[in-house]
Amino acid sequence: MNIKKAILHMYPEAKPDQDFIVFDDGEGPYIAKWDVRDAQHQIVPKPSKEQLEMAYQTAVNAEKSNSPAGSPDDPLSGVKQQNAMLLMTLALKEVELKDLKKQNAGILLTLAKNNIR
Repeated sequence: MNIKKAILHMYPEAKPDQDFIVFDDGEGPYIAKWDVRDAQHQIVPKPSKEQLEMAYQTAVNAEKSNSPAGSPDDPLSGVKQQNAMLLMTLALKEVELKDLKKQNAGILLTLAKNNIR
């Protein structure tokens, strides 16, 4: 997976080496610096490995669907790209929901252990 490509697919306005830095110390690439901001200039959460993989696959699929081998004559190419973006968004939201459910379970367990109702 190309982390830089995944991040740029998720956040097209992000500037490599300024908003984020991907580093590989021989044990695989990772995000060494994260300062990506949204339209309101708030720092967005660093994406999880699952989110990066989803974004990378979507970016690769979008590149394939935009390849010269049929894209100009394919009236559905824009729809395919929108569909790919929606699928990526859905997958990212599912990962976020899964993470939130884990956090919620941990909080509930802590509350139960401390007899807090």
